[in-house]
Amino acid sequence: MQNILQVSTDLVDPYLRTDYWRDVTRPLFDSLPCQSSLYPDMEGTFGVKMAGSIMFCNATFSPQRYSRNLKIISRSGLEDFYLLQLFTGNASAADCEGTILSIGNSDIYLLDLGRTFSSQTSAGSTLSLILHREKLEKLIPGKKLHGILFKAGQPETHLLANVITGIINLAPSTTETMAQTAENVALSSLALALHHNKTLAALDDQVFIPILRSRILSFIDLNLAEPSLDIKMIMTRFKVSRAHLYRMFEAEGGVMRAIRERRLDTACRFLISKPDTTIPLLGQLFGFSSPEHFQKSFRDRFNMTPNEIKQERSKLIVKCGRLSDMQDYLSAYTTHNGTVIRQAPASKSSANNG
Repeated sequence: MQNILQVSTDLVDPYLRTDYWRDVTRPLFDSLPCQSSLYPDMEGTFGVKMAGSIMFCNATFSPQRYSRNLKIISRSGLEDFYLLQLFTGNASAADCEGTILSIGNSDIYLLDLGRTFSSQTSAGSTLSLILHREKLEKLIPGKKLHGILFKAGQPETHLLANVITGIINLAPSTTETMAQTAENVALSSLALALHHNKTLAALDDQVFIPILRSRILSFIDLNLAEPSLDIKMIMTRFKVSRAHLYRMFEAEGGVMRAIRERRLDTACRFLISKPDTTIPLLGQLFGFSSPEHFQKSFRDRFNMTPNEIKQERSKLIVKCGRLSDMQDYLSAYTTHNGTVIRQAPASKSSANNG
C-alpha cells in the first residue's frame, strides 16, 4: 500500500490554475469552468493511491463541467475500467449516453470509463475507486452498468460508502495480501449493492424485456460481420413481421439503425483495443460495404475519424491496463522541495484543445 500521491492548484500561479487542473484531470475527464462569471477559473486537489490492483482517488473541486468523450477515452487507456464515485456537494447532473442522473450529497454512482458521459457539478468533493471491468462483470454478467445511481440513505449506498472510505484509511504499511482482500471486498460489496439497486432493475426492464427483443439483439451482435444482416434476415430467423420489428426498435429509429450503431460502437471499441487494424479491414470485419462507407458512418456517429482515434491512441496515458501509469502521469504535477515540477502552458489556449 502506498501513501496518497496528491496534487493541488494551490501550488500553481493563479493565472495558470485552470490549465493545470485540466491537465491533471485529463486521464479521466475534459474539465471546463462552469458557464458563469461567478466561477471563471477552476481549482482543486486530486490524489491517487493503489490498493491491490484497484486505484483509489480523492478530489476536491470548484464548480465545473466535465465530459468523457471519445478523444479522452482513446487517449487515456482506461476503457477497461469502471469508476465508482461517492459525491459530496450540493448537486451534480450527468448524462451517461442518454441515462440522466440527478446526483445529490452522499449519492454514489458507477461510470463505465469505456463510454461517454458529461456532467456539471457544484463545488464539492469525491471519493472514487477505479475497478477492473473483467473482475466486476464476472460478478454481474450481462448488465448495463453505465450510469447506475445509488441514492443516499439506502442500505446499499451506506455499505458502499463505508467500503470506499475504509480503503482510503488503510495504512501505507498494509501488505499486498491485505490490499488484495480490500479489492475483493470492494468488488463483492458493489456486486451485492447492484443486485439490490432499483435503477439497475429498471434498466433491465428496458434492455432485456421482452425476451424476444433480447434474443434479436443477441443475434445482431453475433452477426455484425455479416453484410447480409438486415430486416429480412431477422424477420425470417424470428418469424416476426416488419411492423412488429419497427415497434420493438422504434426508440432506436428502427432495426437497421440499431444494427448500424451497434456495428459502429463495436468497431470503435475494437479499434481502441487494436489500433494497428487497417481501416479497410475494420470496415470489412463489421459488415460495411466499403471503406468509404465505413469511414463516413464512423465520422457521423462519433465526430472523429478512425485515423484520429489511432492518433489519440498513440498518446496513451495508461498502457496495457497498468493503473500505475496514471500515478506516473500525475507525479509530473507534484512538487519537489516545494517547487512544482510541471505547470500548464502560460496561455489559456489549451482550453480549446479538448
